[in-house]
Amino acid sequence: MYRELAAHIEQVQGMTVELFSQESKDFSYLGSQIGGMWLTYPPKITNEDQILVNKILNHYGSYQIEEL
Repeated sequence: MYRELAAHIEQVQGMTVELFSQESKDFSYLGSQIGGMWLTYPPKITNEDQILVNKILNHYGSYQIEEL
């Protein structure tokens, strides 16, 4: 799911996505091997592209935003 979501977001002009590994050392066939993703927005993202990114994220479910 994470790779599919990343591919969709990277379709938006200037967006980059970095996936990071799960922190748990215990392997689970039922769990994801991806811990999450970092999104990098372009410095001058258009309002339309921002709306599109939000629509893509909402399509995949709930998410949490942490600004650095």
